[in-house]
Order: sequence, then C-alpha cells, then structure tokens
Amino acid sequence: MKKMIRDLNASKREDTKGKIRQKANERYSNPEYKEKHRQSIKAFYATHEHHTKGKHKSAEQKLNMSKARKSWCKNNPDKLKEVVEKSRLTNIERETHKNERNANWHSGVSKVKMLRHTSKELKDKIKQRDGYRCQQCFRFETELDESLVVHHIDFDKLNDDENNLITLCNSCHSQLSFDRENWIDYFKNVMLQRGLD
Repeated sequence: MKKMIRDLNASKREDTKGKIRQKANERYSNPEYKEKHRQSIKAFYATHEHHTKGKHKSAEQKLNMSKARKSWCKNNPDKLKEVVEKSRLTNIERETHKNERNANWHSGVSKVKMLRHTSKELKDKIKQRDGYRCQQCFRFETELDESLVVHHIDFDKLNDDENNLITLCNSCHSQLSFDRENWIDYFKNVMLQRGLD
C-alpha cells in the first residue's frame, strides 16, 4: 500500500513539474515578460548584494560549472563567436584600457627607459639593514616562497639614496600601484620613526 501511495505521489510530482516547466517556457517565450523580468532583477540587485558575494565555490562546483560552459560552447558555436566578437569590439571601441583611462596609468612613467638599475650589492645592503624582513607586513624572507624586493619610496628608480630604499615582500609591493602619494608619505614616516631619514 505504501509503495502504491509513493508511486502515485511521484507521478503527481512529475506531472506538476511538467506543468510548471510548460508555464515557465510559455512566459519566457514572451519578449515583453522577459524584459520585465530582467528589469526587476536589475532593480533588485541595485539595492541588494548578490547572493554569491563573498562565497567560495567547491572544487566540485567549479568542475560542474566548467563542464556546463564547455557543453554550451560546443552546442552553440555561432552564439559563442558572436559573444566573443562583441566583447572584443566593445573593449576596442571604448578604448577602456588605454592611457589615462587605465587604473594603472601614471602619466606615461612606465614608458621611460631605465638608465641604470639598483646594484645587487646595494639591494643586499638594504635587505640586511631591514633585517631581511618586509617593512609592511613584517614577514621574514625565510617565511616567504619568494625573495624580498627593494622598493624606491619616491617611485623614482634613479634615486638610489639609501634613505629612499625599503625592503618589501612581493605581495606588499604589488599593492603600491594605486594611491602613490599616500604610500610615499607612509614610507617616509616609517623611515623617520626608525631614524633613517
């Protein structure tokens, strides 16, 4: 008896799922409904954080997503070409990543050729002075997977004055691309507190 009821409920569930699916397909085939739905979602996320923000996906989830993307790309080659071309053209047309519009733009300083490099002996001397330790996060070189770098406090690569050099790890050094003026002031204060300037 229980098995009959379970089978009956299962068939009802499948019927119900089929009806829901059919209604959803009918709704989404209507362009007006699609646009209205898209606008309501857009309005919702304008005032709410996305439900996946700050959440990490498991390896299994990532694998499933990758499989789904590959399957979609394989089944929709024309649509894929269209999406890729549209994205490429959009960036080229907008020129979003050129010169002043790029977040890492520093008045073309990166294009200036280096006349000389800080010598290895001077770098070793600065690292030794700083105790082979990053002066931002205070991790020792032995704790890191890579060697420490010597940073020019005023961002002038030609100014090799010892008071203008400080030891950093790669992670901390990579954070200095933005807001240079504040970093210059910060590291000058660090050097003053240590009595090196």
